[in-house]
Amino acid sequence: MGYLAGGANSDCTIIGVRVNSKHDGEVDIYAHIIVSDAGLNNTFTKLLPTEIASRTSFHTLLEQLRPSVASLTVFIGLKGSPEELGLKKQNAWIFHSTDPDAAMKKLMAMSADDAVDAEHPFVFLSFPSAKDRSLLEDEDKATAVVLLFANYDWFKEWETRRQNNRGDEYEDLKQRMGHRAWEQCCKVFPHLEDTVDYFNVGTPITNRYYLGQQRGEMYGVGVEKRYDVEVSMHIRPETEVPGLFLTGQDILSAGFTPTLLSGVLCSSAILKRNLFADLGSFHGAIMESK
Repeated sequence: MGYLAGGANSDCTIIGVRVNSKHDGEVDIYAHIIVSDAGLNNTFTKLLPTEIASRTSFHTLLEQLRPSVASLTVFIGLKGSPEELGLKKQNAWIFHSTDPDAAMKKLMAMSADDAVDAEHPFVFLSFPSAKDRSLLEDEDKATAVVLLFANYDWFKEWETRRQNNRGDEYEDLKQRMGHRAWEQCCKVFPHLEDTVDYFNVGTPITNRYYLGQQRGEMYGVGVEKRYDVEVSMHIRPETEVPGLFLTGQDILSAGFTPTLLSGVLCSSAILKRNLFADLGSFHGAIMESK
């Protein structure tokens, strides 16, 4: 997607989307309503022309809202089925510090050279193939995902380099960080240490490339000011650009469930109808029929 643009004709308001097509170059698409789930930053700093975005309250709000924390993700293939390895359908938060907030601030202030061998205050570990066996065809294999917070600036010097061609120094840095995090996981799950069959690490600039997040952030806009009354009262699906609506995690709260609910909230705004009440009535009817 290249941009969003607002305009009007004699009959109605229309907005346009320029899409970068692989085969046909740029294509302009016009509609009465466009919904953006690209996030506040992308929508108002990249997709909307500056002269339009600057006239909206969201443009001003973004001066107060920093991106949320970036992440480093480790994708691991394991030898052995989830059952053989004793993997459960659960997530694990592995803490190294009794004061993770202070430890995290200290870590984020480090240089990449110092952070690469540092103990991470906490890491997140999950076993996707234990939760859904259909994710993996080989019954003798299992998967694990490790997630930890990272400073985008540790990897910034490689942000303009082509994906999968960022050089040995970058590869060494991310692999060392990934293996350090896996070592922490293996202190809690020691039986997994010698079962690794595949190991791949994604960094904040990997997130930037695949997800379009400007600083590889995990949860859209940051939380420092996001829930202040003066800020949160303005964050909603409607925008000052006629026909442009917003959905996604920036509209409600970070996480999977709030993102789903933001879709209902956005649809309610478009249809001018309380769809939450409709869903409640629909659920009640289903339960009564049972």
